[in-house]
Amino acid sequence: MGKHFEEVIFFLFVAFFVWVFLAPTGNSEISRACAPVAWTGGAVTAISRALNTSLSSKAQVATSDLNYRCELALWDFFDRPACLRANPQDPAVCNPGSTHK
Repeated sequence: MGKHFEEVIFFLFVAFFVWVFLAPTGNSEISRACAPVAWTGGAVTAISRALNTSLSSKAQVATSDLNYRCELALWDFFDRPACLRANPQDPAVCNPGSTHK
């Protein structure tokens, strides 16, 4: 029983990574990589709403914030160095939330 469970978990991880890397763009790869954060947060929010607690709005905000931080961390690690190399004269372009054009 244990070996089959481990094989299923391994298959799910492989399928997840394939799904992430088959994304058409780098931004969608980042969104897909952070999808489990959104899924888990959505489940927590749904459960808190079903239980009619006052924490559902806080859970939704926390999920959104955590998902943003996940995407930002991945972007900083993978895409920011390339952005800085492409824009050496104006590194402000590579800052998240930059309104610089």
